[in-house]
Amino acid sequence: MHDGDDEPVVQPDGTIEQAKLRYQSSDARCGDCGCSGDELEWSWYCSDSTSWNSLAGRAGWLVRCPSCDADVMLFCVVVS
Repeated sequence: MHDGDDEPVVQPDGTIEQAKLRYQSSDARCGDCGCSGDELEWSWYCSDSTSWNSLAGRAGWLVRCPSCDADVMLFCVVVS
């Protein structure tokens, strides 16, 4: 995520495949429906530029459940 059509404030620190290898051992599981592993969707998350300017920015790998549309976990890589 990012502010409007601008580029994200912080770029990903690798590919989704690399992130899964690095963080998958954390056994991410949806607390609502129990989906885990390959069922979950991974994407790069970056808070908007306003949060970074306010020293509250976060960026990292967001794991979501496609069944529940719930955020499961954020592996925070950068904090302002």
